[in-house]
Amino acid sequence: MKPAPALDLPGPHSLPNRFAVRNAGRGLKITGSDYKAPIHYLSKHDSNRDTLRLELHASAHRTHNSPALVSVHKRQHRKSGRNTTTQIGNFRWTSTSARGTENYQIILHRTNANNECIDMPQTSRDVYQFRMRINGREEVFEWVKGGAYTQELRTISRRESPVVITGMVRERAPRLAAGGGYYLVRVTGRGVEPRGKGGQETPLGYDRQGREIVASWAYARGFGWGKPVFFFQWWGSGATGELGQDFTRVAAATGAALYHEEALKRAEESRQRSNDSLNAGRGTQGHVGHGGFHH
Repeated sequence: MKPAPALDLPGPHSLPNRFAVRNAGRGLKITGSDYKAPIHYLSKHDSNRDTLRLELHASAHRTHNSPALVSVHKRQHRKSGRNTTTQIGNFRWTSTSARGTENYQIILHRTNANNECIDMPQTSRDVYQFRMRINGREEVFEWVKGGAYTQELRTISRRESPVVITGMVRERAPRLAAGGGYYLVRVTGRGVEPRGKGGQETPLGYDRQGREIVASWAYARGFGWGKPVFFFQWWGSGATGELGQDFTRVAAATGAALYHEEALKRAEESRQRSNDSLNAGRGTQGHVGHGGFHH
């Protein structure tokens, strides 16, 4: 197996600075360079009747039945800008979907039962926003869908991809495109002055507006049975751990939830294409059967 130096680099709160996520039965597992030593188990939930989508567990194995550290729930909005009251277990709160159509609710589980509820609405087509109180102040974060050449995605999409950190020079003409993914912006954090036309020369770890990127995930290249499905990396203050353990857990869980949601949508689109092809084939067979051969 090829070396993976980036997966061995220590990161925040007992996680690697970059980690791989693999399928594990009906769930996912977070691993470092040694896939035989998983770190956390993520349980997936696909039922449309249940809002629960994904849970990050304390243990690395499903059979341990370990408690959830973070739960991510989803609610679909028919119209934007509507106030919706949600109740999950003993928790009840009102949220607004702003200009989006999807809304996620995050439950941060604590050992003292003083759990925290965090709202993550879709504020535009490819942006999901959540707020957390960190070090005594409210911080705003946004998961933003990246493009094929977003380097915070492209540079982490292989197991053997080298170490990349905030502040490195951005490539001007990247040759290898990414398969997709998201990056997490710290909207209220420290940033830099954008460089180059349209911010194209702003260093790695910052978006084109100069805002700090604190995490990103990208679909794994060379996907196959037993291989990672996506890679996740911490950047800047996300990598140092200064944003706290709660943030680290929420960021990892919401990033995985967005991957899970994308995977569900892709599977549904694939099923729809198969059904369309099957129906088209049946229609052609029926036409030929009634009309005979055609020149």
